[in-house]
Amino acid sequence: MAASVTIVGSFLLAALDLLAVVGEAAVFTVVNQCAFTVWAASVPVGGGRQLNRGETWLITAPAGTTAARIWARTGCQFDASGRGSCRTGDCGGVLQCAGYGRAPNRRSSR
Repeated sequence: MAASVTIVGSFLLAALDLLAVVGEAAVFTVVNQCAFTVWAASVPVGGGRQLNRGETWLITAPAGTTAARIWARTGCQFDASGRGSCRTGDCGGVLQCAGYGRAPNRRSSR
């Protein structure tokens, strides 16, 4: 049985240190309760996706995961191949993050 955490509120998804339960996966439920679209990001699993108001994203971190980060990005524009940029939380100009992005409270220089 997986450990489960629900993240709600105003999409407060700053850096999380994930301490995995030995032998169990951890499941995070991310809900966008903002009045605007956010592009959620998660590494090392999940990558990223667009969340419109009220949408939910389940992220499962496998057993043995020792660190992870989940954060919100705003002001994003991506093309059909997933390349683009975000005003906040950008992670190298891609929808599917492979590394930690800029802190959500900093504006991208793009």
